[in-house]
Formats: sequence, structure tokens, C-alpha cells
Amino acid sequence: MIQAYIVTEGQSDANLLKRLLPAQLEKNVVFVVGSGSSDAQSLARSILAVKHHPVAFVLDADTVDAELIKERVDLNQDLLRYASAGTPFKVLLAVPTIETILFQDRVLLEQLTQHRFTDVEWAQAEFVPGLVLQKVLSGTIQPLTLDDLIQRLTGEMIDKLSAHPLICELSQFLAEVTELQPVVS
Repeated sequence: MIQAYIVTEGQSDANLLKRLLPAQLEKNVVFVVGSGSSDAQSLARSILAVKHHPVAFVLDADTVDAELIKERVDLNQDLLRYASAGTPFKVLLAVPTIETILFQDRVLLEQLTQHRFTDVEWAQAEFVPGLVLQKVLSGTIQPLTLDDLIQRLTGEMIDKLSAHPLICELSQFLAEVTELQPVVS
């Protein structure tokens, strides 16, 4: 039974979240993938307004500026609140992008990508992790994608990456709202 929705800006975002969420939370959750921020926002509003199920809206902040991040969260919360009619929702921003989750552990990411990151690459990843990762992955003998990396994640890697604050916050929200929903057999 569907108890909640997770709306993302892209398929790779959804794939990463699927791999990192605890299995017991993911089983009653439907992922809805937009084609960019505006489309995902529209989908999240529609789900809230029509289906009246809780929604976790996960999008990239596309910045590390705290003021801009707050504005983006506030704007999206306001837009979803108008459509929600009291249905729970959560706006979660990946700062600056979803790929930052992979950059929380340098050794893990080097093992995963089979690339030794320079200090310059690692510093750049603080601001543009997706771009750094794309550059590294396209420069390998066999070019890889983010989805290739996601498939390579081992149980131990998943455990480490699941400790990222975004994943913890998403898991907490889903745990709360799935308890609120009646289970219909």
C-alpha cells in the first residue's frame, strides 16, 4: 500500500535515495521523478492536492549560500503548503546537489570510482560535486555514470552513506508519516 511519495528532480536522484533508504521505509513509498526542478515541484503539488498522501520533495539547492538555501526552502514550502490541505510534506534540499552524499567519505568514493581524488578536485566538490563526479567518471577507461556507481554500492558503503544528514532527515520524515497512515489490507 502506498503511504508516501518521494518526488525528485531526476532518475539518478531517485535511484540513489532508493539504495540508501532503509528497506522497511522504502517498501510503502513511491518514487516520482520529474524532469527538473519545476516539473518535480508541479508533481509534488499535484500529489498533495489530488492523492492526499504525504510527500517528501527532494531537490538540489544548486548553491551553498545559506541565505539562498533558506529562500529556496521557504518558497517550495509555501508552494506545497497551498496544495497540501493539511497533508504532511517535507522539502529537503541537497546542498549543493544530491551527489554531495557520495562525497562525505573520501576513501569510500575513491574505492567506488577507482579514482584517487586530488585535493583540488575534493575542494571543488564542496561547491559542484556533480560536475566533479561527472568529470572523474567520464575520464575513466570505461566511462561510468552516477547510476553505475549506485549499482556498485556495497552494504557497508550503503551503511556509511545512509548516515548523511539528508538521508537521516528523509528517513525520519517517512517513519513519522507512514506511522500516521492507516494500513488498509
